[in-house]
Parts: sequence; C-alpha cells; structure tokens
Amino acid sequence: MKLSIYYSVSTDPSFNQAIEESLLKHADDNHIIAFLWQNQRSVNIGKDQNPWRVCKPKQLKQDNINIVRRHTIGGAVYQDLTHTNIALIGSNNYLTKDIIQKILLGTFDPLNIEVAISDQLECLIDNKKRIEHGII
Repeated sequence: MKLSIYYSVSTDPSFNQAIEESLLKHADDNHIIAFLWQNQRSVNIGKDQNPWRVCKPKQLKQDNINIVRRHTIGGAVYQDLTHTNIALIGSNNYLTKDIIQKILLGTFDPLNIEVAISDQLECLIDNKKRIEHGII
C-alpha cells in the first residue's frame, strides 16, 4: 500500500473541490491519498442538497460567501481559513477505521498539535470540534 499526501495552496473552494474529485476519479486500489486544503469563506453543500432549503443564499451573496456543491453526500458546512479539510481516498480494504485514525493522528504530529479522533473520525482539540458559523 502506498500513501501520498497532497496539500493545496489555493483557498478557492471550487478549485479545491475539483482537485478532490479528480484525485478520487484517478485513485487505484493499492493507493491511499490524503488531500489537505483550506477554503476561503464558503458554504459547501452535498450533491443532492437544495441550497434554498439548507442555507440562506441571499444572505450569503450579500456577505460575499460562495455556495459550492460537493460531489459527495452530506450536510451543509460553513468553511473558512480556520478549517483544515482532510480527504482520505482509498480502497475500503486498506482504509479501515484504525488506518484512518493513524493517518489523522500522524498528520498533526509534526505540527505539535494534540488531537483526539472521535468515533465519527473527526479531529478534536481539547475534546471539542470547532463550532460552525451561524449563517447557513
């Protein structure tokens, strides 16, 4: 199994979404890819979500915050430069919960940031997740 780590220097949420999707499409079964990025202020919605039902598009436009659609399922998430996103792409044969935890913990070790991994595989600092912004 090979592990590759990519970090985007772009903060454009549409660009980073396109990179993640491209990595996913070109992944093979013997390879795990970790992709890290940060987005400028944006609301990221799942592939099947209606933006008018899950956020306030008029308010977001007034606040110059883009809505970006992911290619995956999931809820609406506000992101800004205080978020670090990590996408792990790989075969279910290799990408087990234990391996995911090791990769996530190893990502923060060189940064001297102590994190814990929740049962939902979220990175926690001081046993807390970052509280999401209230505009969505």
